Amino acid sequence: MSFNELSDEECVLLAQVGNHDALNHLCVKYQRYSYGLAIDFFSTNRYSGIPIDDLFSVAQATILLAIKSFSMNIHLFYPYWKTIATNALIKHNKKNSYFHEAKTFYGVSLDQQNDDYFSNDQILGETDTKLQKSLVEDTFLTIIENPINNFAESEKLAMKLTLEGYAPLEIRKVLKWSKAQVYYALKKAKEKLADIISKKYR
Repeated sequence: MSFNELSDEECVLLAQVGNHDALNHLCVKYQRYSYGLAIDFFSTNRYSGIPIDDLFSVAQATILLAIKSFSMNIHLFYPYWKTIATNALIKHNKKNSYFHEAKTFYGVSLDQQNDDYFSNDQILGETDTKLQKSLVEDTFLTIIENPINNFAESEKLAMKLTLEGYAPLEIRKVLKWSKAQVYYALKKAKEKLADIISKKYR
């Protein structure tokens, strides 16, 4: 019997009753899917510091779990597995990402804007511990102050105040800048930081 002629759902049912060949067939087939999912996840979380091979291992580890817990009431196995694998990748990213736990410049912090251009939590974010916050601030201050990175004085001022907890509106008042000046300084600083980080973890 060729398992290629059977649906995934049929192979799952065979694997659940102890057919090792069916189980092996599914594991090999879903390794490809796991790798594809890992690549997609890596592409959208490029600055997490988690390599594709690790993401692949996390996704691959969900294959047996999905086979074991699948029932015909669910109808289709692939989307069921993909949901489990995606959730596992998200959880892994939350626990192991260089930037997620500190909620720094990847994701919401850098990539989203509101009417005030950047809210304070978008620039820095709340941290889970004071130690993490201190380490993150020290790291970014080092980057900002390094002459080789060519941060303008206005960008340094805006980012330093942001790291100290000032919101954009407060920065405007402290520096007596226009809204456009604050936006421009934060935008340019963000672009430089994102470029430096992407080169470091590319």
